[in-house]
Amino acid sequence: MNEIKLTGADDLKRWLDAFPKTVHKDIMQKGMLRAASRLRTLMRRRAPRGETGKLRRGIDMRRRRSGGVLVGLLGYTYYGVLDKGRKSYVRKSGVKVRGTPDFDSIGTGVDDVWEANKEQIAQMIIDQAKLALAREAGRLYALTNSRR
Repeated sequence: MNEIKLTGADDLKRWLDAFPKTVHKDIMQKGMLRAASRLRTLMRRRAPRGETGKLRRGIDMRRRRSGGVLVGLLGYTYYGVLDKGRKSYVRKSGVKVRGTPDFDSIGTGVDDVWEANKEQIAQMIIDQAKLALAREAGRLYALTNSRR
């Protein structure tokens, strides 16, 4: 099993315990979204450049209702062409359509990007959660000390 070394996770947990449970989810989700955005950028940079750019645009991130984030090739309309590839052919109108390679030969390196950056991404989740926690603490302090 892979181990990831994180610094500050214990501090974050201790600080989170001082806030209500509703704040926990918001803060951790903000950290997850920032880290997922960074991972998406790294994956897009790793994807090969094509004429249309559909492969790079197909790498996206989506929030889940459970609080998690999906990052990867999420353009479902593009899967059929990517999975098996396409042979070149000529349409009835006489237009030549160029073939595409299968997905395995493209080698987007999505797994490679994750393996190379998983510690950095995990640490980013913690760091961004700490920043969100500090903002929330400042907001609550301002609300309790306002003179209205």
